[in-house]
Amino acid sequence: MKDKTEAETNNETKSEKSATKETKETKETKEDDQAVGFAMQDGKVEAAKNVPVEEEKALLQAFDEYIAALNAEDLERYSKTLSKNPRGFDLEEDVEYQKLNFENFDLKHTAKDIHVVQYDENEAQLLSQVTVEVELENGEPFKQAARTNTVFVKEDGKWLVTSVAAIGEKME
Repeated sequence: MKDKTEAETNNETKSEKSATKETKETKETKEDDQAVGFAMQDGKVEAAKNVPVEEEKALLQAFDEYIAALNAEDLERYSKTLSKNPRGFDLEEDVEYQKLNFENFDLKHTAKDIHVVQYDENEAQLLSQVTVEVELENGEPFKQAARTNTVFVKEDGKWLVTSVAAIGEKME
């Protein structure tokens, strides 16, 4: 007996397709879950030990440019810091979101405690403390800090942002 939704030219049944899809999705999810993270020892971030000096320099420059482009509110410059095929966001949506931010707010991003926490020749993760400051409509300043994991991929010899994960911290 065959499922009527099965294509006549394909011998794989609908349930086999579902099982294959589930296995693929589970594998991708497991790979993604393992892809982002960092280690701490005695409350301190452990930097990756396998990063070549020149690559670390290039990664830090790419991260600095990413932050500088945000602070300059330069949409074209910001777009050039992003992967053409990001994994953590939709490229067009992100650019549109930043355009609205640039038009409506004067945000200042400050990064400190920047460490390369995972590295291979095609992907790296930078953990940092990023503080965003803005003046609210009532004139009051607002400041929010977050522990940020910025994932870079190498495309055409350049390190570009492919995803960003952040955990906000309580401000005093």
